[in-house]
Amino acid sequence: MQKTVAVVVWHTIPAIWYAMQKHIDLMKEAGYKVKIFIRTKEAISNEDGLIFHYTSIVQLYKMINLDRSINVLWSPDVFVTILLLGQRFFKHKKIITWIQGTLPEESYMRNKDKLRRTVLYWIEAMGFKISNGFIFVSKSMAEFYRKKHPFGVKKSAAIPCLSDFKESQLSKMKIPNSFVYIGGLAKWQCFEKTIDLYARIKDENSVFHIITLDVDKAKDIVSSKLQDLSNIKIYAIKERNRVPEILSQFERGFLIRENSPVNYVSSPIKFLEYLSCNVDVIMTNAVPSYANIVEKYEIGTVLDREDNFNLNPFSGNAKQVYDKLFSKGKFIEEYKRILD
Repeated sequence: MQKTVAVVVWHTIPAIWYAMQKHIDLMKEAGYKVKIFIRTKEAISNEDGLIFHYTSIVQLYKMINLDRSINVLWSPDVFVTILLLGQRFFKHKKIITWIQGTLPEESYMRNKDKLRRTVLYWIEAMGFKISNGFIFVSKSMAEFYRKKHPFGVKKSAAIPCLSDFKESQLSKMKIPNSFVYIGGLAKWQCFEKTIDLYARIKDENSVFHIITLDVDKAKDIVSSKLQDLSNIKIYAIKERNRVPEILSQFERGFLIRENSPVNYVSSPIKFLEYLSCNVDVIMTNAVPSYANIVEKYEIGTVLDREDNFNLNPFSGNAKQVYDKLFSKGKFIEEYKRILD
């Protein structure tokens, strides 16, 4: 008999909902029937009639209790897992929790509030005790939580948010000696440090494209740091289907992060998008699970010191490594293992 997973959606913030849909697709391809319970009335595609709306946790309890076909509850975070506590005791359904980050550490980085960090730690610990299994975004995150909550981590799988770019969308030509940055300009994305780094490694033949929605701010930052703006282009791409063809023209992409617990456990989608477009990665070792891949397969350069600006030659093998390590079939099997 086909097992049914109830995916509980608490927020439909675009980035989270986009990532969640990828997990839903993996579960479906693993052979599970997926019913999606959404807390809002937002217009979301419901082609197979398996999306249900609720307005309160009590209503959600009733809807899930009445559906005896549901075997597993898939929770988007530890807060929802705690809210689903009643489901575990009354119906003995398995709860799998998707962990996207480390809440106490992220909160402390933003607010510098030790009391808040302590409260969030114990909330997190409670969620880990209740949950039957976990979906982590990286192997580094899995290792981090095994040390942080050694009695709380049971069955787990490391499943990143995979790139959805297709082979047919990629450019066949590379721009020689080219660099690219794609993403936002938030402080944690280290855009200013990226520009400082480019200033150290560029030569007269370098080409640098900056792809961001905040074009004017990016131009101001670049102008304040670089005197020579030749061969630098700054622009936005609003149609996502155009991204892979443009991104795949470049040899190297920047992924600079500062060392912190938050980055240690992260899984930047930018890394996988670079690789899937056959772009080597210039990165810091703040994201060790991915820095290890870059070093092992020689598909870029890991900057382990402030004065290390010696770039490895362009490999041309990043897409091959992506296909080897991040094939969808591998993570479909992981879902079969953790949901059984």
